[in-house]
Amino acid sequence: MPTKTPNFSKNILNLDIAIHQSRLRFVPWAAFVIVVMLISWQAILVWQCVLLLAIIGVLSWMYVGRTKTVWMGCTHTDGLWQLSVSRGIGRDTRRQLWQAYLLSSQRAIGMNEAVALRFYVIEPRKRYFEVMVHRRDVADADYRKLLGLCTLSSKLMMN
Repeated sequence: MPTKTPNFSKNILNLDIAIHQSRLRFVPWAAFVIVVMLISWQAILVWQCVLLLAIIGVLSWMYVGRTKTVWMGCTHTDGLWQLSVSRGIGRDTRRQLWQAYLLSSQRAIGMNEAVALRFYVIEPRKRYFEVMVHRRDVADADYRKLLGLCTLSSKLMMN
């Protein structure tokens, strides 16, 4: 007779969420840069154009080097989570699998369509890690699960 391993968690929620980074966030930034470049060019402000290009280069380098969450999953909300994160773009992408515990989840303040998750990563090294998941980056069913997780988290905090 097979035996099941006991599970003492009361918060069972199977999550398997793939996060696809949306390219729409670049539209306002690119429009701002183009307008500033056109104004600088029309006013014949060459040094401002060079300075703006340098700032764009530094910000782009920082964006490429940041840690992006590609996938997250768990079977119990108060148990161990797995986070697949990547750094870089294209062929230079380095992926890692992290293990973490969920500390808090809430709807992002001031943003109707985003959920903020805060984790305590235990593997590969101990640290805190925050993820902002926008509705446009995940499937609708997965976003509804995240909203349910926020509701569950807020009810647990009240008790």
